[in-house]
Amino acid sequence: MKRLLLVIAALLSLTVLMTACKKDGDTISTPAASESTAAQATPAPTELPPYEANVLTGEPKGADYPEGQRITAVMVNNIVAARPQRGLSKADILFEIKVEGGITRFMPVFTDYKTIGEVGPVRSGRDQFFRLILPWQALYVHEGQSVVMQQYAIDFDYGKLNNNDGANGYRDYGRVNWAGKSYNNGTLALEHTMYTNSDNIANYISSQNVDMSRTYNSTFFNFVDYRLGTTRDLSSSIDSAYSDKYGPVVSDGQYVEIVHSQSYKT
Repeated sequence: MKRLLLVIAALLSLTVLMTACKKDGDTISTPAASESTAAQATPAPTELPPYEANVLTGEPKGADYPEGQRITAVMVNNIVAARPQRGLSKADILFEIKVEGGITRFMPVFTDYKTIGEVGPVRSGRDQFFRLILPWQALYVHEGQSVVMQQYAIDFDYGKLNNNDGANGYRDYGRVNWAGKSYNNGTLALEHTMYTNSDNIANYISSQNVDMSRTYNSTFFNFVDYRLGTTRDLSSSIDSAYSDKYGPVVSDGQYVEIVHSQSYKT
């Protein structure tokens, strides 16, 4: 009986000792089975590949992407007598902006000047186009320039990147426009006959030792990340006053018309 009482006393003493050694707030617990299962079921985050987008299109760079090369912009006539133009469909971005007298002019912009082919009719530079490409330090190809454009090129020390002879441009005196007019038969003005091409631009770059090295760290526009496969909904940015006046806005745009003047609509 004494031995039994001693054993019980010893066990009680051990229990008191363990309780005394335990700090306030300490708990002894084991993870619940559901928590363990949830942790195992959660997949590790997938790391996206590096964002390598074409500076002009926002699309993935192809195997032949001209890494470290300046973009090239060309001024192209859009007066009625100058149509049809050549080379516009090769552009990565095509700008159309109103100039004087309600007419517009085109500026196709190319990632790689070697892929331009033939483009024209080449016309004079304008400051509204030049200001778009100035931050990108593009090679700007045109024939002639406005007074304001010329001053911009001087103020910003654009040098040989401001090419004012159509990059060794040439005259296609025999070209026939949509109305059957040509310079050779005396019915088409000389200003609608200037063209250039990839080889001429390459010769200009080489002969003038033009620095075509340029590394871009962002895209021309704030494109959606092509790696995510998502789109950007612009409907929420439409002012409510616009919706009240013109009706509900459809977020999936199908048609856009820009009126430059009575004769020029895009």
